[in-house]
Amino acid sequence: MMRLNLRTRSGRRALTEPSPASADIVGATYAGTVYAVRRDWPDGTHEFVGPGTTMTDAADLWNSQHNRWRRSSWRPHLCVVLISGRNFWLHAHHRNDCRAPDCPTTGAPA
Repeated sequence: MMRLNLRTRSGRRALTEPSPASADIVGATYAGTVYAVRRDWPDGTHEFVGPGTTMTDAADLWNSQHNRWRRSSWRPHLCVVLISGRNFWLHAHHRNDCRAPDCPTTGAPA
């Protein structure tokens, strides 16, 4: 699972969840496909987080996302998808609040 190190205003380092910022790595590194977790929100939008190179990475990410959102009153439907590195990068940089029906999806949660 990818984690990004960020500095807070106080100068301390903080670990964050896998985020769309990791899409820069995907666009530069992966020429093929990657596994990602798709978050489908109640308002009809979706986003992809991850990425992972193996199904095991994706399953670990799905578990962490499930644990993060399970107590929230507004939780997404989560599923693991196989997505091209380019499509993942486009979602992270240009497709905020995407509602396109042709984006990768699976029928059931992982």
